[in-house]
Amino acid sequence: PPSTSRDLSGNASAFAPLLSSVVSQSDVVLEVLDCRDPPLYRSASLEASVLRDPTKKLVLVLNKTDLVPPSARDGWAAHLRRSHPVVTFSKSTPPAALMSLLKNYSRSGKSKTTTVVGVCGYPNTGKSTLINALTRQQSCSTSPHAGHTRALKEVKVDAKLTVIDSPGVIAGGSGEGEG
Repeated sequence: PPSTSRDLSGNASAFAPLLSSVVSQSDVVLEVLDCRDPPLYRSASLEASVLRDPTKKLVLVLNKTDLVPPSARDGWAAHLRRSHPVVTFSKSTPPAALMSLLKNYSRSGKSKTTTVVGVCGYPNTGKSTLINALTRQQSCSTSPHAGHTRALKEVKVDAKLTVIDSPGVIAGGSGEGEG
């Protein structure tokens, strides 16, 4: 993952409670990965945290797919699908597949009126951009600089779907941290 030396404003321990809060509040967690090198942006500790609760869903989002050849995008998607659901995304295309998947999860959660989706990942993987695409408006501020999102932000997509934007941080573990 990006090295902790890139952190502009704090340390992982300060943001770890925020990440834990996102996971605990969410029915579905989207782990946003940069398609240029997805394994570098994965977090085993985040994935384990989500999967500890069998009622929660984890979806890997391959973002920035417009920056790699289609064969690389498709290869990564096929490889990652062996372990988790995967959706591909680029800010230049609508997130139809992701929205469809989230709507299906929303319909299957019969006891709740609203499905909460947490958006997690390393800095600059496109979490806020993804949320803006889901809402079809500028709901979350974006920046090319790490550390722009500083707090959790809930955004209502529609009557049945709420997403939580989070700072670019991944909970501790060997080699994992914010950056």
